[in-house]
Amino acid sequence: TNQITPNTHLLVNLLAPLAAEEHYSIGATRQLKNGHELSASLTYSPRETPTGTNPVTGQTTDLFLEQVEFELTYGWRF
Repeated sequence: TNQITPNTHLLVNLLAPLAAEEHYSIGATRQLKNGHELSASLTYSPRETPTGTNPVTGQTTDLFLEQVEFELTYGWRF
């Protein structure tokens, strides 16, 4: 996807890291007995370093953004 906030809004990216443009995900669900299921997923967003001006201080700033997320869920149909 494209960056949803421009580098001129770097403070927003600091408070809510939205600058990552690439994400890679994989996941799987295993059906168990009696309507139970177990799911797992892994998401990786590679390193990005947006540069912009902080509107509060006027300083040019670089951010370092990288994210790894693992999710494990349990479901039960009733």
